[in-house]
This record gives sequence, C-alpha cells and structure tokens, in this order.
Amino acid sequence: MKERHSGNGRVMTAGVWADGKTIFGVLSLVVSIAGYVPYFSSIIAGRCKPHAFSWVTWTMATALIFLAQCSKDAGPGAWVTGLTALACFLISLFSLRNGEKEITRSDEVIFGIGLAAIPLWAVTQDPLWSVLLMMGIISLGFYPTFRKSYDKPYEEHAFFYGTCVAKFFFGFLAVQHYSLVTALSPLFGMLINAAFLAMLLWRRRHLGGLHEPMNDNMAFEPEMLAMRIQARHNVS
Repeated sequence: MKERHSGNGRVMTAGVWADGKTIFGVLSLVVSIAGYVPYFSSIIAGRCKPHAFSWVTWTMATALIFLAQCSKDAGPGAWVTGLTALACFLISLFSLRNGEKEITRSDEVIFGIGLAAIPLWAVTQDPLWSVLLMMGIISLGFYPTFRKSYDKPYEEHAFFYGTCVAKFFFGFLAVQHYSLVTALSPLFGMLINAAFLAMLLWRRRHLGGLHEPMNDNMAFEPEMLAMRIQARHNVS
C-alpha cells in the first residue's frame, strides 16, 4: 500500500492495516479460548458429550484448510483456523472416553465417506479446490453431531457454538489478503455454526427447555430436563 500524509506527519497505511489485522486476529483467539474453556469443562464433567466422528473429521479438514490459508498469505486470519484444528484434535481425544456412545450405522457411513474424501485434497493441486473439498467434508462431519443433538439438544454447549460464530467473524476481519481461499473458510464457519446453534435452541424450545432463563450448566442436568419434558407433555 502507498503512504498517506496527515497534518501530524507521515503515516504508513500498510502499518495501520497490519496492526488492525493483528488486533482482529488476537480477538479471534481470545473468543476461541473463551468458548473452549467451558466446553472442555463440560466434557470432563460429563455434561457435554461430543461425537468423536465429527471431531476427528473436523480435525483433519480444518488442519488442511489452515495450510491452504497459509499458502495464500491469510496472515492473522489463519490463526483461528490453526487453533481450531488443534482444539478439534484435543476434543476428539476427550470424546473417545467422555463423548457420545450411541453410534448409528448412518454415522459410520458418513464418517467413512468423509475419511475417504480427505486424500482427494492432494489430487486437486489447487488450494481453492482443496478448501471447497474440506468445507464439504466439514459439512459431512456435522451429520453425527446434528443427528445426536436433534434428539438430545442438551448434550451440546450452546454458548460454545455462539463463540464459534464470533471467532470466525473476527477471523474473517483478520485476513491479511482476501481471496476465495482465505475468506471462504471463516465465512463458512460463521454460517454453519450459526445454523447448528439455531437448530440447538429450536430443539430446546420444542422440548420445553427455554420457558425459564437458564445457563448451559443447568440445562445439562438430566433430572431437570426430564421434569421439563414431562411438564410439557402434561400441558399438551
């Protein structure tokens, strides 16, 4: 970028631009950590039960998107993607012990398709097609979590998915050089997490779980959930 002049002297526009991107990059990391801390805590406490198939799929796909973003100079905009890949890996390890145990045949089929499609990124030889492919695989990875959460919406942490929307928003603003490769992933992350969050809250409302203010920790109590569902049926 070119320099510009002000009444107080010369200002390097490129430097200001870079500083702003760094700030948004840091914000994306801060929001990420704010979401992951209670999510990990809920997993350890047994209140949240992540589906291992989803998190294993997301680990590999997100890591490859991170590499594609770095190859196209996403700058601070890639930080949130890298942290997400690392967090997905850790959550996938936790989910093997503390996660969802009811694995369906459809979960296995979708998981197999996702795993089989991941090596195709090496064939594309194009960062954009790699990103598009990985976005499709991430969508497939949502199926086991979506299926489980539709029936058991209190076994996922609503606040966490809200922070996912926010972190990818800041990640988009932090992108150093905008292109389809660098910008599609955070936009996609915002949309798919917002859609999942909307489904989660709708299902809770449908089950009668949002008639009174509550936080996620209260919502995970099975006795409370059973009482609310029974009350809903009695009213009906």
